Amino acid sequence: MCSPDKDKWNVATQEEFQSLINNGTWSVVTCPEGAKAIGSKWVYDIKPGMKDEPHRHQRRLPYSDVDHRGKGPRGETKDKVLRLHKCIYGLRQAPHVWEKLFTGYLKQQGFSQSEADPCLFTRVRGQDILYLALWVDDGILASNRLEAIDHFLIELGHEFQRSCYPLKRFVGVTIIRDREKGRSIYHSPTTLITS
Repeated sequence: MCSPDKDKWNVATQEEFQSLINNGTWSVVTCPEGAKAIGSKWVYDIKPGMKDEPHRHQRRLPYSDVDHRGKGPRGETKDKVLRLHKCIYGLRQAPHVWEKLFTGYLKQQGFSQSEADPCLFTRVRGQDILYLALWVDDGILASNRLEAIDHFLIELGHEFQRSCYPLKRFVGVTIIRDREKGRSIYHSPTTLITS
């Protein structure tokens, strides 16, 4: 790779590859006789950072049955392929599979899906009210009690790999919280305009 950001791309590659390994996405198998493995390629993306934050380099490995055939160190042929056990980014059915899996999990956890907006989920347990707004694999959690959020994130971590950050951007909208002015939240859709 000749990019000046080569080191950042290598880190992004390692993070994505480790995530796929950790999630049991595939196993290495001998390619069945007469079968043709489907190749793959890395997809590069740069996620914009906030005002003082750097852009984030992201790589994804889409397609199925990743072909790892090739010549070994002594020229022998390797007939090993990676056999998928889970859907990965880029497959046509991936969004549907993810939505079905995650929505099923949320319903098992007592969430109700909004009829008006299927991206909004609500859970009421005693005095605790928890709201979850989803967009593919990004979400916003809100509650009347911080402890309800913490408890749900622990539950979620038992089933899914997750990362949590203070809310600064969601679906391309910049969100600014001003705690000095009380519970004020401002949003700026200007990040959606690109030309």
